[in-house]
Amino acid sequence: MKKIFGVLAVAALLASCSALDQKINYADGSAGKDDPIGLKGKAVTVSLLGGGAATLQGVTTSSGTFADIAGIPGGVALKTWGFTISLTTPTGGATMSGSNCPSNLTVTVNSLTLKVTDPTNTAGQFAPVTFAPSSLTLTETATDCVYAVPATPVVISAEITGSNLTSLANIITTGGTNTVTATLDTTSAPTGFSDRTLSLQFGSGTGFVIAGI
Repeated sequence: MKKIFGVLAVAALLASCSALDQKINYADGSAGKDDPIGLKGKAVTVSLLGGGAATLQGVTTSSGTFADIAGIPGGVALKTWGFTISLTTPTGGATMSGSNCPSNLTVTVNSLTLKVTDPTNTAGQFAPVTFAPSSLTLTETATDCVYAVPATPVVISAEITGSNLTSLANIITTGGTNTVTATLDTTSAPTGFSDRTLSLQFGSGTGFVIAGI
């Protein structure tokens, strides 16, 4: 009897320190496994600013889809959902509409939200994210209005646990194909380029879940 209680005590201790948790890298960043939330390659068309001080020019939205996350062992609870993706330019650089563009341009992301839905939960839930740095600094190439790929992209990250994960778990593991809608508020400098747009896009990333007892 003492031996049985001893085994149970060890198991309880291991569980309490998360030693029995299992991390599943469903998107490890390798070719074909670098699109954790379906946004890779999706266009982000930024509306640039008119004259005067920098002000918000509304919002930009982009959406993508990804399959339910598979490989979670039966009988365990989902404890964490994490991912990273980048916001950068297309491979050939960012293109601004029009001509006589500024030699340098800064696009600042003031806020970014991700909403996740699926066919059985059309109301969806927001996935809380952080991002850094908050801006992209773009330098014009020898071609007018084409900007080189920035050295540092905006990296969007999430490590979702607790009540935030509870509301998302069923969406990302059951119910069919998931849709992610990204909404961005941006400003740009210099100003004075009303009715112009700039092409950005989401890049690759990684994704994981942690499940345990």
